Amino acid sequence: MAGIKRFITYIYAYENGTKGINAGFAKVEIRGNECRIEVHLRGTPIRMGMDQVYLFKVEGGQMLAFPMGEMRMIKGSGDYGTIIKADQIGGSEYSFAEMDGMVFAGEEGAIAMTRWTEGEPFTVKTENIRLWEPQRFDVGGTENQKENEKNENIAERATAERVNAEKVTAKKTENPADKNGENAAEELHATEMPMRNIFPKFVWVDTWERFKNTYPYFTLPEDKNVECVRIELKDLRELPRKYWYLGNNSFLLHGFFNYRYLVLGKLEEDKWFIGVPGIYQQQERMMAAIFGFPEFMTTDHINQFGYWYHTLDE
Repeated sequence: MAGIKRFITYIYAYENGTKGINAGFAKVEIRGNECRIEVHLRGTPIRMGMDQVYLFKVEGGQMLAFPMGEMRMIKGSGDYGTIIKADQIGGSEYSFAEMDGMVFAGEEGAIAMTRWTEGEPFTVKTENIRLWEPQRFDVGGTENQKENEKNENIAERATAERVNAEKVTAKKTENPADKNGENAAEELHATEMPMRNIFPKFVWVDTWERFKNTYPYFTLPEDKNVECVRIELKDLRELPRKYWYLGNNSFLLHGFFNYRYLVLGKLEEDKWFIGVPGIYQQQERMMAAIFGFPEFMTTDHINQFGYWYHTLDE
């Protein structure tokens, strides 16, 4: 998958297998082995709660689904974004090139779907979604044992890569007092992590210096004491684990996909914040507050550009 590939695909609501209204769109960008997906849903039958997001491959008249994450829905609307490896979808042996579309499954059978390929027909219902699982075999298996073992190892290796990436920083600063319940915490999804900081304070300084040496550094015009660096969405995983949930925050994702960056800033000693670029408007202020970014720093008084920010370690 060399080069860059971009496309937009429209999403439709479905009821009892029947295609309904246009419910939004998804943007897909593949750059090398990195696949960026941005989704915006509006007016879907998925009214409230968490919407499960899947990529799928049509197989045997069913949607073989690969879980991508969850999207919070409010009054039928929601936004979602993620970055994945294009050659290994959901820890499987399948690549993005083999995917046929995306499906969004909510509560009580509510569903929305987009398909960007033509071919085998299928019925769009939640009961027609089959989750992908790595193939397994018995100890005294058949001649397909080696192939099954290969598929299983691919999935396990991908899972191990994700877990190891999350553990690297934590391992360097492991606190013996935090070992109780550590295994249970590791099994939780990032959005479900206990709200506790397992990183000592001095790691903030190390992380801050590393960001300053890696990314563009600047100070805000009206206050030279406020230092900032531009970071990317993936860099949220460099922060203490209790802040990883911000990677699923709809307001933050909306700002990131509009401006292609976020801000990690330092207000004062041991006081950091995450900033989302945007324009100060009354409606935007209300949305920012709802999603946990109640404060705004203006960098351009004429155009009202600045950063909505959420303080850390507060």
